[in-house]
This record gives sequence, structure tokens and C-alpha cells, in this order.
Amino acid sequence: MKRLARRLRHDLGLKLLSIALALLLWSFVHGAKVIEREHRIPIRYIGLADSLMFMETPPQEMRVLVSGPAQELILRLDLLGSASARIDLTAATAALDRLVPSLSDIEAPANERVAVVRVLEPSVIALRLARKVERELRVRLQVDEDPKRTTCLADTPHVEPPRVRCIGPEPVLQAMQAIPTQPLVLHSRLGAATAEIGLATAGGVRCIPDRVTVSYSSERRRMRTMAAIRVNLVPPARAGWRVAIDVDQASLRVAGPEVRVSALQEQDIGLYVDASRLLPGQHTRVDIVAQLPEWIEVVDLEPRTVDLTVLGPAGFASTDSLRRWGTDLP
Repeated sequence: MKRLARRLRHDLGLKLLSIALALLLWSFVHGAKVIEREHRIPIRYIGLADSLMFMETPPQEMRVLVSGPAQELILRLDLLGSASARIDLTAATAALDRLVPSLSDIEAPANERVAVVRVLEPSVIALRLARKVERELRVRLQVDEDPKRTTCLADTPHVEPPRVRCIGPEPVLQAMQAIPTQPLVLHSRLGAATAEIGLATAGGVRCIPDRVTVSYSSERRRMRTMAAIRVNLVPPARAGWRVAIDVDQASLRVAGPEVRVSALQEQDIGLYVDASRLLPGQHTRVDIVAQLPEWIEVVDLEPRTVDLTVLGPAGFASTDSLRRWGTDLP
């Protein structure tokens, strides 16, 4: 054992040098081999006209294939750290919906040994461009709908400013009638209060200003159950048509400002079943519609739907029978 140890220590420096030279030679031989590796680079969109805007965020990253000596790619792949794909949208219009990226779109530091050889993903860049327009919209206040809340609005709140200037994609703004706020959260404190709330913008819409001031008064929220409320029927529009319905009363649970709910009378409530547009025959699960005074809401309604039968002239209960009888149906 001692003899083996002496042999290992003999010319130890020379042995270590030999091992280092062998590793260096192996690294040189294998490092010179050209290999390919995947790399991710960011995408930058340039030159988009100020009159256009994105309706959706386009892809922000590109996957490319990089070729070069193994040693370079393993030890110096950070050379591509500042590389990016530049998508030129100078000539883009609202009708442009896709682009095919190419190697000419990629900007990378000069390096003769490492190069980007192929775009892997995305093979096609999907775009949603639209004309940028400006429109003034009414602010619509949203209130937190937590059913467990103990307070509610006592009256119509005041929103300032009531209208805001909105900038965004033309299709989005054309479809909007008002811009909603973030939900107003009513706290347990009663009486007058003021809150500053942000606007709930989406779809690339930006508003000026982006926040509004809401002045409101809160009151204790009361719930109340009212039973045996008459269900009214809106009859068919055709003369001579009748309706057979299996329900004529309903119970409902309402909630709202304590003073208004306490003063609520049966004659203040309207429950309706609309059969005006129904054709002869049996109809199931037709909704009961509730109409209540302002600031009072329906929490529960039993039943919510009814089954009914529309009877035509001479008691016919099907459209086929009526057509055979000669009735002109829509």
C-alpha cells in the first residue's frame, strides 16, 4: 500500500499536467464540432402608425435555432442575450391579420462563429389591428353584489365626472354604450360618503380621466319575504287565443334600503308571465318576470318559472292543427 502511494506521488506535477493537457485536447476537438441549439429571443414591434393599435397583445417571444461550435454555444450563448426580432409594421393597415417572420427580422450581435439559422416558433404571427378612435362615454357605476353585505345604496349616487373621454380600438368603442367602474364596495358605516374608483377598462381602451369620484348615501339593508303575490298574464296577441296556466301566485324575497323595503306594499309589486309571442301548444319553464320599485331587488322567487298551454281558436293546442284549420301563423 505504501509502495502504491509512493508511485502516485512520484512526478505528481507531471501527471497533473498530462491530465490537464488531455482535457484541453478533448475540449478543443469536441468544442470545434458544429452543433445546433434552441434559443428564445424577445419580439419588438416597430413602426406602427399612431392611428392604429393592437386589439390583443401579439406574441412577445420567438423560438429560434442557433448554430455554432459546441464550445461557443455552451460557454458563450449569452452573446445572443441582446438579440431580438424586430417586426416592422410601418406599412401595416387595420386589415393586416398575420405576418410570416424570417431571419431578416432578427437582429443579433456580430459573431462569425454563432448564427441564427431558422425561426422555429411562431411560424406565423397572428395580429389583431384596429383603427384608433376617440369617443366620449357615460360612466356606469357598478356596486359590489356581495349577498352578505349589511348596507346598500339609499338613493342614486352622484358620479363626477359623469362622462369621460375614451381612446381605443374602433370595434370595441363602437359596441360600448357606457364605461363601467370597478365595483363600489359599501362598508358598514351608514350615511353620506365619498369614494374614488377606477374605471373597468378592457380591450385596449384607455380613459381620461381613469378614475371618478362617487358621492353616495348608504342605508341599512333589509330583506323581506312576501307571499301569495298575484302572477299576471300577458295574453297572446292573437284575438281568440287563450292560455291555460298552472300557477297564479308566487312568493318572493326582496332586499333593499330598510325604509323602502318596510314601506313596500303588494300593489307595488308586479309579477308577469309574458305569453304574447308564444304559439299554440305546451310551453315549459316560462320565466316569471318581477317589476319592483327602484333600489329594491329580488333575492329569491318561488316559483321562478311556470308551465302553460296556449290554445288557439276552437281549442286547438298545436300549430299543425291550426294550419290544417286554415289559420295563418307567423
